[in-house]
Amino acid sequence: MYKIVLYSDEKDIFDTITNIFKEYLPALSEIHFKILKFNSTLELNIFNENEGKADIYFLNLSNKNIENSLNIGKAIRQLNPYAFIIYISNISTYKSEYLKILPFAILPKPIVKEQLFSILSIMLKLLKNADLSLLEIKTKDGIITIDRRLITFVEYENHYLLIHTKDGSTIKSSTIRTSFKIWMEPLLEYESFISPHKSYLVNMDYVQKITNNHTFVMQNQEIIPISNQSFSSIKTKYLKYIKNTYAINNIKKIANHSF
Repeated sequence: MYKIVLYSDEKDIFDTITNIFKEYLPALSEIHFKILKFNSTLELNIFNENEGKADIYFLNLSNKNIENSLNIGKAIRQLNPYAFIIYISNISTYKSEYLKILPFAILPKPIVKEQLFSILSIMLKLLKNADLSLLEIKTKDGIITIDRRLITFVEYENHYLLIHTKDGSTIKSSTIRTSFKIWMEPLLEYESFISPHKSYLVNMDYVQKITNNHTFVMQNQEIIPISNQSFSSIKTKYLKYIKNTYAINNIKKIANHSF
């Protein structure tokens, strides 16, 4: 889940951004975003210090709060060098100051929703690419490191893992000393992974379709069983993931109502 902070002491700007988000974010589902709204510098500072980091910050820069917004940006950049900071401003005299903070973008006023969602589209793709987890697999030939995004599915058999990858290869692990359920837990934190059966872990990015025969058909035509007991919940999760993924990849179409 990505955290998005909206900060403004101007109600009209605050309402404009909030309404745009309300209009379009339901199409992307609440599992992707948590929106946090602040009109107080003190409250935002408390959040940054006590509750951790957000992924994206929209900071309104007005004549009344120039110094506050610049200081907030500096504090955010020190706390989180990788945060996306977007200044909302038409003030050019301070441009050299807020450029030192390395904002991702400067959104001019009045806010145009197509511009806002164009910026969001780019940021979401960058966030997805940055959300990289390298997995180390112990094999009889040594340790192999693989990008989790290249895993299509994992099969558990007699205390071994058979890890199938995008290029069609299969990595066989050494004997694992824990249960498959425990081994899967870190990967299941990523929304693209799902366990349809006690012996399988599937990356839904590589699923071609789900069938009423209680199976996943993978893009390479491999057939993955889905347990009878969990078929309904697995199907719901899969369809929701596909809908959300399509929405993110086509966010410009959503903004323009051009499906």
